[in-house]
Amino acid sequence: MVTSFQYPHILQTKNNQGQWEDFSICRDQPNDKGAIIQVGEGTFYQFRSIVFMAIGVEDLLNGQDVRVIDINRKIRLETEVRRFSQDNLHCRLWV
Repeated sequence: MVTSFQYPHILQTKNNQGQWEDFSICRDQPNDKGAIIQVGEGTFYQFRSIVFMAIGVEDLLNGQDVRVIDINRKIRLETEVRRFSQDNLHCRLWV
C-alpha cells in the first residue's frame, strides 16, 4: 500500500482469522488537547487520536479493533473504534 504526504500512515483492521490486514492509508492525529466527544446518548469519551482517511472508505463499526502503523510498519497505536464519520472531504475515526 502506497502512502502519501497527506496520509503518511496505514490503518489496519483484524479479519475473521484475527490477522491484521491493511484497510486504508490515513493520518493519525493525537488528541494533545484532551478533547472529548459524545459516543452515545449521555456517554462521553476522551479519545486518544483522530484518524483521517480519504472519502469513500468502508464504514468501521464501534468496538472494531484497529491499529495505525507508519511506513516502516512500526505500530503507532492499537485500540478500538469509538466513532466513525463519513464527511464531505474525508472520513474520520475517533479512537
